Amino acid sequence: MKRAGHLCLAGLWLAASLAPLSVGADVLRILSPIFDDDPYLKSKGSWGQDYDDQWAIKHVNVPDAWRLLGNQGAPVVVAVIDTGLDWNHEDINWQSIWRNPGETPDNDIADDNNGYVDDVIGWDFFGRHNNPFDHDGHGTFVSGVIAADKDNWTGIAGINPHVKIMVLKALNSFGHTRASYLAGAITYAVDNGAQVINPSVGGAKTSRKSSRTPSTMPIKKTWWSWSRPATRG
Repeated sequence: MKRAGHLCLAGLWLAASLAPLSVGADVLRILSPIFDDDPYLKSKGSWGQDYDDQWAIKHVNVPDAWRLLGNQGAPVVVAVIDTGLDWNHEDINWQSIWRNPGETPDNDIADDNNGYVDDVIGWDFFGRHNNPFDHDGHGTFVSGVIAADKDNWTGIAGINPHVKIMVLKALNSFGHTRASYLAGAITYAVDNGAQVINPSVGGAKTSRKSSRTPSTMPIKKTWWSWSRPATRG
């Protein structure tokens, strides 16, 4: 990310617009101990409330974890089962998106023999294709809470900057889905090494278990995180 302009640091001016210097993520991470540069991390009352905008991550001491980890944290694969992801959002770093190591992009082949053609970053189980783009916004919001880019002078700070988001779209743009789509997404997440699964779904009724439900799958090392209920469809 290139930014024109200047930064004043201890009386020294850094000309960010001078080629070939650009203030990208690496430079901003160096400056982050001096500049608190995620606007909503330090602001309050943006929605009329009398408390910090990002009060929750402070309440559970996430900033302390950042200081302890630094840039040494191991990547954690988090499968977000939701409405997809807008990977062009300015607060989503492409380095925080999971890549399928067994897949070659755009060759119309399921290189890893998992039945999903060109599933480079995940899958759209609702549309049955490899483009899980978010046309609703909720999936991007959830992914941002988990892994929004930190120290980039934009928006919020995600909880874990070392996360890799596995994008599994199983809800349409109205929040509607079917149990079969969710089951497929959960199975995919487990089969492809997700360490955490966040399904933003819920409903008034329970579904009959299939032959491969979470209770019968080998996911002892997978953590579950549940978000808001989805509208039944």
